[in-house]
Amino acid sequence: MINTIFQFCIPTNPGSFRKIFQEEQNPKVILVFDLEDGVQNVPEPQHTATLKKSVRNDIATLLNHYPKNGSACMTGIRINSITSTEFTEDILFLKRIGSKAIWKNIFLPKIKSHREILSYITTFNENNIAFEEVIPVVETAEGYANISSIFKSPAEARLKRGVWGNHDFNLDCGYWPFQDVDSQLYWERIKVFISCLKKMSYEFVNSPILELDNKELSIAVFNEINSLCKSGFSQVALSYKQAIFFSTWKAEKASPNKSFLQSSPLNREEKINLAKKTIEQYNTCHLSGKSFSIIERHKRIISPQEFTAAQNFLNENS
Repeated sequence: MINTIFQFCIPTNPGSFRKIFQEEQNPKVILVFDLEDGVQNVPEPQHTATLKKSVRNDIATLLNHYPKNGSACMTGIRINSITSTEFTEDILFLKRIGSKAIWKNIFLPKIKSHREILSYITTFNENNIAFEEVIPVVETAEGYANISSIFKSPAEARLKRGVWGNHDFNLDCGYWPFQDVDSQLYWERIKVFISCLKKMSYEFVNSPILELDNKELSIAVFNEINSLCKSGFSQVALSYKQAIFFSTWKAEKASPNKSFLQSSPLNREEKINLAKKTIEQYNTCHLSGKSFSIIERHKRIISPQEFTAAQNFLNENS
């Protein structure tokens, strides 16, 4: 069972979000504004700060107009890491928003220790930033090595979930190609992570599925995760359409279909060709104001982490 769907979004056009705020919401779907990885200029990183500032302003504009019933907007937000230069700007932004938003969830990226989580909460409290729940994202090699200590305390109302950030993890480890849902290694790590969360009654939140329209793959992945979690899990979505489909999924009683585990090792030449193709597709299909690209023919997202990893691999093998 999918308990909650977190639909990540970047409101570069606030007007386009009017429908989402005005219509009755699917109770399973929570809109999450992204200030972190989704907002960066990967080819020209010197422009990232300006881009993030623009998105903060767009979110502020949106919250100034919706909802129109006078109540504070209940959404989630993913902020930048506490170790980044953008974190201070995020805190100033959240203070400026004030009572216009009571953040249902604040996603904490690249968590490496339990102490980091406490530092975030202290900062929020000191700056009168209201929130219902913080959700740590484990997406580095160091964070994965420390999962037992990160989730050492029993889950409670304001800290009850953990997210697996697969693409950042792959980039941090220097993998190419990425080990995704079609890889057995992905599932071996997921099993360890879920087992650790379950010991302290935390809920698992799965990484995005980047093939936006591949319902067969999504169903297979959900059945596999459901067999591991037993009491349900949550899922990140990357579009409204994907979120709505996820909300209709129901667990199957049959054994999970693992036919999606189709990845096989590539030789050096194949890896180089894949890296070149990934970079070419990213540059050709890049979306203005976003950090990712979408291959329209397959409706597959190329993440900024995947693009960066491909560049790194070519630089190391040129």
